[in-house]
Amino acid sequence: MRLSGNVCLLCIGLLVLVATVASAEEGVVELRTVAEKRAQVLQPDGSVETLLVPAAKVLPGDVVAYTIEARNVSTTAAERVVITDPIPEHMRFVTGSAEAAGSAVLFSVDGGMRFDVSHELEVVEEDGTRRAATPADYTHIRFVFEQPLAPASTRSVRFLAELQ
Repeated sequence: MRLSGNVCLLCIGLLVLVATVASAEEGVVELRTVAEKRAQVLQPDGSVETLLVPAAKVLPGDVVAYTIEARNVSTTAAERVVITDPIPEHMRFVTGSAEAAGSAVLFSVDGGMRFDVSHELEVVEEDGTRRAATPADYTHIRFVFEQPLAPASTRSVRFLAELQ
């Protein structure tokens, strides 16, 4: 299936809007999501450097870096912070790309109903047989902070996904 640039932008825009956070106290953690892709940028000296730039237009084969920044805006520590983010439709999680220091990383293959570590996930085929899930099956990614998020502090997580 060929996707237009507008559809790709819609996928990225929806991701920014639907990232959710769970914490023991509502309203203490603000999220900011940034979608960027690698681009070759010509430097003034004539050299070419690979940089992350805003993912304004995404084409099949492009890899997008999704960075989610969680900021505790309260005066108390945010306990049990969990960030759940959908992997946009038509995109495939890039194996091993989750960057989440101090967090457990879980995945869902059923639209975010159940989460587990990648090697424990299974998919039930139409004929009822089971197989190990692959990154192409992932629908959501979840980051579970192992430590409270201190007041006025920020922690970021990141993953990569490739447009199919």
